[in-house]
Amino acid sequence: MTNNLNTLKNRFTEKIIELRESKGITMSDFASAIGVSRQAIYNYECGDMPKIEVIYKIAKFFKVNIFELFN
Repeated sequence: MTNNLNTLKNRFTEKIIELRESKGITMSDFASAIGVSRQAIYNYECGDMPKIEVIYKIAKFFKVNIFELFN
């Protein structure tokens, strides 16, 4: 179970970095757009998992299905 959770976290982390960098936006701009701190974005990109409400905001911001954030 822990292995599966770590795999999901890693996929999420890689995906948000990929999406953010492909848009050419900074952590600060991304944070402002979804209503969190720059530190929160840094933490997400280092493997912390945001609350589900934030995951929905991230998916909406990048115009992707929520499940795409974990693939």
